[in-house]
Amino acid sequence: MRPVRGFTLVELIVVIVLLSIMSLVSVKFIANIAGGYVDSSRRQNMADVTQLAIERIGRELRNALPNSVRVSSDASTSCIEFIPVLGASSYEDLPVTAASDTFTAIPLGADAITRWQTGEPLYVAVYPITGAGLYSVEDDTVVALLNNAQTFINAMNAADPTASFTATLSDTHQFPTESPSARFYVVGSPVSYCLRTTTGDLYRYENYFSAGTAFFSTQPLIAQLPNSEPNRALLASGISTVSSNPTFASLEISLQRNALVVFDMQVSDAGESVRIQHVVQVRNAP
Repeated sequence: MRPVRGFTLVELIVVIVLLSIMSLVSVKFIANIAGGYVDSSRRQNMADVTQLAIERIGRELRNALPNSVRVSSDASTSCIEFIPVLGASSYEDLPVTAASDTFTAIPLGADAITRWQTGEPLYVAVYPITGAGLYSVEDDTVVALLNNAQTFINAMNAADPTASFTATLSDTHQFPTESPSARFYVVGSPVSYCLRTTTGDLYRYENYFSAGTAFFSTQPLIAQLPNSEPNRALLASGISTVSSNPTFASLEISLQRNALVVFDMQVSDAGESVRIQHVVQVRNAP
């Protein structure tokens, strides 16, 4: 008969200690993996928040009226403003030598202008070679208010783009100069994006002008913009400026390149920050 073999108390304690050590190592290893995944997800989420906001702004800036981009800031606000282009076409005649409330335009074709919302004011702009006068709808400026936006849209979206039509302005207007290519832009009211640096909230603003009123000759900041929906929309939160760098910066056109708009901002969470820098090329051919 074979003797029954067991183990001593010392052996049992050694085994328990070894298993405990292995368990601690395994738990630590798994915790590090899980922590790394959580950290990576948090960083990616921070980057996505800022990147989505920047992509939205950049997409709109690419459709901005040439030379209409302007930036401004104060101790608690950083803003960028521009005039959005909804379409462009050619004209046959334009009131330049004498003021008139009509001009002859050529349609774009079926459903060419789709981003206009019913009830919003609509403007035409001709040869915006500089930013001077863009934010004014007075006589002898490059921007004029249309009289009946819906009628104009219907005519511009006509199926036959070869038949010209008479466009009516809200008042007599004399444009300062002809466009060398006889081109005019169809534009909406200015749009602003502002970062409130005290709260880290990035907002988009629209419809802060009534039809027929002049735009702000001086760029508006948050205090002059809408403070509720639908004309103010929250785009992102938790955003801050980077050191002394401006959130929005506009680099003027030169002989070597078009104008550039530079974004520089960061988003922070759990003691970590992700910095996003982005450059948008803005067209300047009027």
